[in-house]
Amino acid sequence: MIGRMKRSDFTAIQSQVQRPGKASLGLRATFLMFLRRSFGMLDFSKKGLRQPWPGLCVLALLILSCTNYSSDPYPPSTPVLLGLSPDGSTSSNIQAIQTYGNGHKIRIAAQNYEPGFQGYRLFEGSSEDAVRNADATTGIDCGTLLQTPVLGTVYTIEVRTDSIASESTALCVIPILLTSGNFVALRAVYFRGILDPESTGPSSNALQVP
Repeated sequence: MIGRMKRSDFTAIQSQVQRPGKASLGLRATFLMFLRRSFGMLDFSKKGLRQPWPGLCVLALLILSCTNYSSDPYPPSTPVLLGLSPDGSTSSNIQAIQTYGNGHKIRIAAQNYEPGFQGYRLFEGSSEDAVRNADATTGIDCGTLLQTPVLGTVYTIEVRTDSIASESTALCVIPILLTSGNFVALRAVYFRGILDPESTGPSSNALQVP
């Protein structure tokens, strides 16, 4: 519990601490003793300064493991796979999932600049519901982000076994081969804290692989 001190006493001690001379040394010690009593876990002696401060360690742990730092969580932005329906149809002359070479290109509209944003995770399954409601640990993570999706424009995620992107608009490469007829969906991945290393945002819409 933080000790209480009259405002006049605190002001007197503070003014004396700021004065030079031998008399102020005793007042400095008194002031430090007041702080030490107020924050009981801290040791302001030379020996204490060389030792870990349990109180500060606990405080740092709580801060790092906190899931959000306001009364309301930051709303995550959900990526959108570009297509009008789950059958892989096109929207605005943009083919949502395109087959090329040894893989696929998935075109998405994304704008993820939230604190803790790390990348994307792809989910593949036999139905639209299966991929949208899949366990968060069953997806495949994108590789290193090649750019930050902050513009809210059309980007490309390439799905192929190698890690070389073929387009300048590529966000990242997912090391997997998609199966024709299956459905895919994306989720954004976030770092939350050392006690909750990562979590995913809401699922995107699901589209069928051509």
